[in-house]
Amino acid sequence: MSYTREEDALLKWVNTFPIDYSVETVADLTDGRILNRILEEFNPQYAVRDLDKNTATTKWLSNKQSLESIYKALNRYVGECCPEVDVTNVATPDFSSIAEKDDPKETAKFLILFLLAAFNGPNPSKYNEMTERLDLEAKDTIQVMSRGLQAMLLKPESANANDSGTLSTGNGDEILELEEKLARTNKELADMKKRSADLQTRNDHLNIKNDDLKEQLHKVTLEKEALEKSHGGDHTGVINDLKKRIRDDENLIERQEQQLDDDRVLKANQERELRDLRPAAQALLSLQDEYQVLKAQKEELSKKANTADNFKKQIESLSDVKETNTRLREQIDTLESNQKDYDEKTLENQKLRASETLSRQKYHTALEANNVMTSELNLFRQQNRELTDQINVLKHQINKDEEIINSLQEDKHINNSFPSPGSPPSPSMRAAPLNLQEELERSNEHTNYPLKIQRLETELALLKSNTAGTTNTNLRLDLDESDRAKKRLEENLQELEEKYIIGQNQLDALISKLANEKLVSVLNLGDYTLLTNEFNRDEAIATTRKAYQETKSELVLTKAKLAEAETELTKVTRELLAARADLSAIDQEEMVALENLKATNESITTSLQSDLLSLQAKLKNSTIDYEQQRTHLVKVLLEKDELRQDLEALRVGGNVKAAEGNDPSQSAIQSSKEQQIEKQEKVIKDLQRRIKIAEEGGADAN
Repeated sequence: MSYTREEDALLKWVNTFPIDYSVETVADLTDGRILNRILEEFNPQYAVRDLDKNTATTKWLSNKQSLESIYKALNRYVGECCPEVDVTNVATPDFSSIAEKDDPKETAKFLILFLLAAFNGPNPSKYNEMTERLDLEAKDTIQVMSRGLQAMLLKPESANANDSGTLSTGNGDEILELEEKLARTNKELADMKKRSADLQTRNDHLNIKNDDLKEQLHKVTLEKEALEKSHGGDHTGVINDLKKRIRDDENLIERQEQQLDDDRVLKANQERELRDLRPAAQALLSLQDEYQVLKAQKEELSKKANTADNFKKQIESLSDVKETNTRLREQIDTLESNQKDYDEKTLENQKLRASETLSRQKYHTALEANNVMTSELNLFRQQNRELTDQINVLKHQINKDEEIINSLQEDKHINNSFPSPGSPPSPSMRAAPLNLQEELERSNEHTNYPLKIQRLETELALLKSNTAGTTNTNLRLDLDESDRAKKRLEENLQELEEKYIIGQNQLDALISKLANEKLVSVLNLGDYTLLTNEFNRDEAIATTRKAYQETKSELVLTKAKLAEAETELTKVTRELLAARADLSAIDQEEMVALENLKATNESITTSLQSDLLSLQAKLKNSTIDYEQQRTHLVKVLLEKDELRQDLEALRVGGNVKAAEGNDPSQSAIQSSKEQQIEKQEKVIKDLQRRIKIAEEGGADAN
């Protein structure tokens, strides 16, 4: 950055002080540290101690505050240690331009104040010696500036207070006149300062040139005298030339002295005018202060006038100042009341924000709890799916076992239907095979559910009477569990009976519709239904079972898909509800949106809890079904043993009868029975294997 001669000389003059580092540009002075060090060199008592404690938000604002603090301390130093210096004649620097833009002109104004304080303080010789260390150009510039500032040293006489008169603050015309007078005075003062500075500079330059010419004239005179003494009349031409040059120089000196006298007269006149203008400048400063006061009063009066105009429009009877003041007081009271209301509303708003923050925290807590419940629900669903898969495997195994048992029971009834030799067939043997309900009623091995329920109730009564080992709470829980098991068993029994009736009807319908070449007509004899030997019973039952299993598999698959679809529908419904709540919360207020989100979250939580309770109930029912199936497997195992014993007895009886008679038809019957027994043995082995697999599957489920 290029600087003027004066600015460059001032920067070099700053470097003559014992500072921390050399100053190269104006930017090195913007933080105020170097200037504060110079002020400390003047007098340590006036240095700013807390220069680093400015808490401004930006760097330039902090620098501005530091420069203002240094300026105040420098004014205090000049006022106390330099009584002859009038700092009011020096323009106040623009600290914003210095701090923000590194303005060299404003920085030079600030350094001029330090220059005045240095050369007019208690020890000016010290700083004169420091100035002598500068180069010739910088030293001359500093000296010229110092002499030019001497005109500002004398303080003006105190202005007569009566000259300015008493200013009225209530008249707008006087304010305008004062503003106009102030503008003119400022302009005249600026012009005079400019002219004075120019003349002073010209005077200094002329003085310097005059001194140089005098010195040159003195040298020429000495040379002339020396030449005259040494050469006599031999150098008359040279002497004449020198005399001519001397006369020209003397004429030039006379002209310059005349110009110098004119400049001195002009300077004296300007100094006189300047002294005459100093009281006016002092008065101008006071007028500026009064102008600022009047301007503020004018703005206040304008506001009051506008307020008064508004009141005049609203109230036609307003006529005097007293009523206006009354209205203004009422307005002040209203503003104070509004301020109180605003403070109350602010406090309420803070409370609402705190409540909102607490509500948000509760909402996030509830959301986290909801996520935990969702994860637990997913875990329960996974466990339920695993249990369902195990139960389906057990059901499938049980169905196969029931098919095998039914096949064995049918084979047993077929064997019993053949009459033994020596005894006529009984009516019961000629009758049709019993259905499942009759077998359940007549079979001693089948589980008697009412008896089992009675036994459970007896055990429950015994547990109630025996209070030594358990508490009432545990007994009540066992009772509830027994009731649930009882209810589940009754439901399963009713479902089995309904399935049996439906299956029996479907079986009869399918058998009646079969078109096989081995199929014969059904003989209806009263309450009995008798089938001939040629009836293809195995094929009919196999076809019926196949159709039943396919239908049952399709039904199970459909139910599973339906349950999955219902679960997915519930999940999508909850997501849609949450999305709608989030969408509606965008255009609503925070509290209303928070309440809506809270209600939506509660409904979603309720739905998840309902699903969880439903899954828990399904899990309990699955556990009961598993126990029931396990009991049924044990019962099937017992029936298997009994069936094996019956087969052994039948085999022994067949051997005895074969020994008693050698009838070929009887031998054929016996051979057929042996084949059936072998077949039943294979079926029993397969049943044992499947029951073992079912038991292992039950252990895994536990």
